Amino acid sequence: MHNKHLNNDQLTPITAADKVRKKVLYFKWQSCFSFLLSFFVSTFHFYLAVCIRRFAIHISKAKRFINHHQNPITVIDIW
Repeated sequence: MHNKHLNNDQLTPITAADKVRKKVLYFKWQSCFSFLLSFFVSTFHFYLAVCIRRFAIHISKAKRFINHHQNPITVIDIW
């Protein structure tokens, strides 16, 4: 029985194990890449949430400052 993948004597035939190995390698890379991608996305969302929270705290402090001083001109300037 001649293997159709075997072109000449020097080439080793492509076995099913080699195909499986290639698939496993591909899936390893794919899972690694997807893990890194999800990790970066989650950290980015975390930093974004922290920045938004800090900004919101800053705005609330500014509002409190304006309400405390009761200056209508600054209220109009900021809003």
